[in-house]
Amino acid sequence: MPFNSLASAKAYQGTLHFDTQKFEFVDVVGMDQEQYSLGDIENGNITFLHAANLYKPLDNIQLMLKAKQNCYLAEGLSFSSNPLVSEVYWTDKQWSKLEMQFENKTALLLQNTPNPFSNSTSIPFVLPSQQEVRFDFYDVNGSLIKSMTQDYSAGYHQLTIDENELNATGIIYYQMITKDNIQTKNMLLIKK
Repeated sequence: MPFNSLASAKAYQGTLHFDTQKFEFVDVVGMDQEQYSLGDIENGNITFLHAANLYKPLDNIQLMLKAKQNCYLAEGLSFSSNPLVSEVYWTDKQWSKLEMQFENKTALLLQNTPNPFSNSTSIPFVLPSQQEVRFDFYDVNGSLIKSMTQDYSAGYHQLTIDENELNATGIIYYQMITKDNIQTKNMLLIKK
């Protein structure tokens, strides 16, 4: 969690909130203990304060969380205004809201759920930019059983496939082809 964009700030404060259903707190590294509080950690809140005239510059703060389930940081990590408003103070009269940005530079294909499946399944994937994506589905013999191409915006998506779209049973390989790479996973279709 780099704070280098705040190097010219006089001070900043806030509440870093994490979803306690998705993450477990482990540690904070790179920040003096008097600069943050774990008093509301059971609700997923870490409050913090940094004043340039009181503390050394914060170059590399590491917030260590342990995932309790498959998810993205963006789904469970944010700045909050409760109990401490999240703001940055550039001068005595100029301030702004503290905001968090997440970057993803490569496409990512995730495992379908449910797996195995008998009716339908969802294939989650993440794209770093708007682009055309092709999904190919193969049976265990390597024969193409379905292909579909569509434009998607940047971000998280789910492609839902019904069992009647795949004329096969058993192990099916699915492949996501983007402008930068090809990723393959497999799923198990059980016919009723």
